[in-house]
Formats: sequence, C-alpha cells, structure tokens
Amino acid sequence: MTVASGGTLTDGGTVTVGSGGTVTDGGTVTVNVGGVLSDGGTVTVGPTGSLTDGGTVTVSSGGSLTDG
Repeated sequence: MTVASGGTLTDGGTVTVGSGGTVTDGGTVTVNVGGVLSDGGTVTVGPTGSLTDGGTVTVSSGGSLTDG
C-alpha cells in the first residue's frame, strides 16, 4: 500500500506513507519526513519522524521515538 501525504491507514502488511501521513501497522513500515506512526513490527522513519514501536526501530538524524 502507498498512502499520499495526510493519508491514514490501518494495515497488517507493508506500508509506505508520504510526509505527514499517519499509520498504525503490525508489519513493516517506512515513513517519510514528518510522518507519525505506531507499529508493532519493523519501522524506518526519516528525519523529524515520530514513532511508538514495540519491535525493531531505525530513526534517522532528527528523529524522535518512544520504543518498548
């Protein structure tokens, strides 16, 4: 799935969301700059990204995260 900027989705698979997108997902998620997500799987977030995750997290420079 691909969701444009400002899109909101719930998904159990692989998700890519543009800047400003919001995602709740149990699978693999990539979020561009400004994205916000909650995820129980594997997450990559660009600069200024904000996330809450219970799995594996990679956050680029400037990212903010809370991780369990």
